[in-house]
Amino acid sequence: MGELAILYAVGAVYTVLGLSFLLLRKHKAAGWALTFMGLYLLASDIIEYLVAPLATWSRGLERGFFANAVTQLPDYIRVFFQTPTPLLAIVYAIISLLIVDRMQGRLRVALTMVFVGLIGGMCFMGKPLAVVGTAYIIIAAFVVRSIPASVRAGVAALQQIDPSIEEASGILGGDAQYTFRKVTLLLILPALLAGLIFSFTRHMTSLSAIIFLVNARWRIITATILSEWEQGGISIAAAYMTVIIVLVLIAIGILYVLTNRLLRGRGDVDLSIGV
Repeated sequence: MGELAILYAVGAVYTVLGLSFLLLRKHKAAGWALTFMGLYLLASDIIEYLVAPLATWSRGLERGFFANAVTQLPDYIRVFFQTPTPLLAIVYAIISLLIVDRMQGRLRVALTMVFVGLIGGMCFMGKPLAVVGTAYIIIAAFVVRSIPASVRAGVAALQQIDPSIEEASGILGGDAQYTFRKVTLLLILPALLAGLIFSFTRHMTSLSAIIFLVNARWRIITATILSEWEQGGISIAAAYMTVIIVLVLIAIGILYVLTNRLLRGRGDVDLSIGV
């Protein structure tokens, strides 16, 4: 069996397991999770056939801003569906562990054996270290660069928490895990999100950290803006900058909505600090 056949086999097993849980009306959350995991694996190859007409149509467009955007759109779509399987196996292992933890009896043992086999197969598919020149090496570089700012923001927020608050949670019967999830995390979440927004807006215009990590297949928008400005294409540079501004505003809005939901509508969360 080739790697593509193994990919289809693993995806089919995940999908069948998920649909079985849904049809039996047991463990619906696990069923939906397994079904999505299986369909995601199957989509990694099917997406090639779905974006092929878009790539063909883009080659016939007149060169310009719109043509450049459409030409690279298939590559951007593939990024979301063609995660390297060794990296994807780590995420699947964590999700599978959470699913198995909710099972009992023989079902728990059987699912553990199945998941170990499936995830083991994913670990040996593809090239484990073939991330240079892809979008994932850029994400990894940005995560490493963002860790100091996020950690310092979290440490500063932790130092401002009165120890008596956590002690009160323990006195009322909450263990360490419950206290961290329901008390400590909610108190430091605004600081962490502010650091996340600051890192996101800074990396949207970053150039030095990624210019040596990508290949000619990807267009760096910061370099494109500088190039268009030097060549007199002020309108195209302004269009790219407008895209960056819109994306940043959308990301801040999504984080603001998520914060309100996590903190149950608290109005004292100020996300403008990170901006």
